Amino acid sequence: MSAIVVDVSSGRAAAAAAVLRAMVARNQGAPQRVWITSLEAELRPLLVQDAELEAGVSRIGWHKEAPGRAHFQGCPNLEDLRSILPVFVCRTAALEDGRRDFERHVTRFINKAAPRTAQQAARDFAASGLWRAGEERQWRLHAFASSLLKNLAKATRFRPALGPLFQASGTLRAQVTAVSELLLCTAGLREAVDLWIFQGLGCQKLWAPERYVVCGFHRRRSALGTDWGVLPPVLLRRILDFIFPESQPAQRDVTRSMPLHATETEVALIFGHLLWNCPKALWGVWAPTALMVAETLLSRRMTSFGPGEAGTGSPQPDSSRVHQTALLLAVLCGRLLKEPLQGMISRATKLTDKLKGAVAGAGQIEGSVRHCVKCAAESAATLSDGEAMRIQTAW
Repeated sequence: MSAIVVDVSSGRAAAAAAVLRAMVARNQGAPQRVWITSLEAELRPLLVQDAELEAGVSRIGWHKEAPGRAHFQGCPNLEDLRSILPVFVCRTAALEDGRRDFERHVTRFINKAAPRTAQQAARDFAASGLWRAGEERQWRLHAFASSLLKNLAKATRFRPALGPLFQASGTLRAQVTAVSELLLCTAGLREAVDLWIFQGLGCQKLWAPERYVVCGFHRRRSALGTDWGVLPPVLLRRILDFIFPESQPAQRDVTRSMPLHATETEVALIFGHLLWNCPKALWGVWAPTALMVAETLLSRRMTSFGPGEAGTGSPQPDSSRVHQTALLLAVLCGRLLKEPLQGMISRATKLTDKLKGAVAGAGQIEGSVRHCVKCAAESAATLSDGEAMRIQTAW
């Protein structure tokens, strides 16, 4: 029914990736209801656009009741589902020679630059003329960010965490040191990396409701000509892009030709490495960003919104979101112990307390996730005690 090779941007490639993610979640011991619900949510928009694929999935238990409510009847056989989906993906839109050469230089820089020569290598790369100008420059900034996350994701897979979490967070120190030097001397590059981190963690989707609320409020107020209503729509959009950033056209273009092959948890781990090893100039920017991301993940996607255990009706914690939030808070609190930032300690400790409270009553949470939560809680406790001592000394 389905071709064995499809383009990487097709819906069938996305469906195959969703099934593979469900297999990984199942094999790692995730609750059956959690990975089935996640798989159903990913397949619904894809099957609406592909009637042939929907017919094939229907033979494996897919039941369509009403728009937006299709689901599996019982537990689907993922192996049967995988067998009707593509095996390989390809890029039909080949990169131009100039862009391909740029991609090779990026990969070489990320993987080969040594800490002792990183500063000079970064300056040479920034002044090499490879970045171009205008729209092409925007494409290359986002291409670098995509390649960065992809290469660091590969490195984290082959370097498993051993011993204390913070010691493990230093395993990518050489790459982060080199990349940090380039981020500091290349205008717009850090902002592009931030957008890819937001996309990789799903933050932009989680911020969409807030954007809609603000736009609706502005529309009502503009009819009355009061307070927010006097802001021009262009200015409002710039404000929203600052508070709740959306993906840019160049980022979407890069995604089509160079998709990000990293899970949300891998992106959280990469961001943790960046936080732990970046210089002070980036730490002052990324620490508030990490706290904002952790607040987003914890408050909006911490729990799945389906029914809980039979008869209770209470939502169950989403272990992947717990893991991502705990990774960020553990590294954030750990570095704040070494390099405190004004106004950050209280917010970080309160957010960690909220994470502990959400996990305390959870049943099926993996041991590795609980370990990350424990690391975050211990660092936050030490951080809180130190802050209390500083306040007492000041008095």
